[in-house]
Amino acid sequence: MDEAQIDRLGTRHRECLRLYGRRYKVKEIARELGISDNTVNGYLTEAARLLNVGRGEAAALLLAHETAHPNSRGRFSAGDDTPPPPPGPVPQRVATESVSVWSAIFPLRPTGGQSNTLPWQTRILAILIQLILLILLVAVAVAMYTIYLKPLGSLLS
Repeated sequence: MDEAQIDRLGTRHRECLRLYGRRYKVKEIARELGISDNTVNGYLTEAARLLNVGRGEAAALLLAHETAHPNSRGRFSAGDDTPPPPPGPVPQRVATESVSVWSAIFPLRPTGGQSNTLPWQTRILAILIQLILLILLVAVAVAMYTIYLKPLGSLLS
């Protein structure tokens, strides 16, 4: 691999490739870097195009290059001898937000949260639960009208 091709990669290209090489998913990379999924896809695609390889191979080439040249552009600052973290399994991410019963029944998006983070099965289940609750509410309202208000109306007339 020509070193000039690797040097053409920008800082964001490198950041995305590093995380992609550690088996992060595009959504996880986007969350980690604070950018959108589409932007991450754009950086990965452009980096692969610049290196004339696929995304996975581009990540592997960058890792090999940065291992061989630890002071390459975008990797370490001058005088920083800290080695890069070894590639390995993706660390487990722990949810920091508490989940209440209501958020399980009504999975609404939190303020500032990403949309479309729930799997489609969960969305369908949430819609069905909400529909069942609505039917029960209507049934209770009809029963209360039939039992209490209708006889009361006939007494008053």
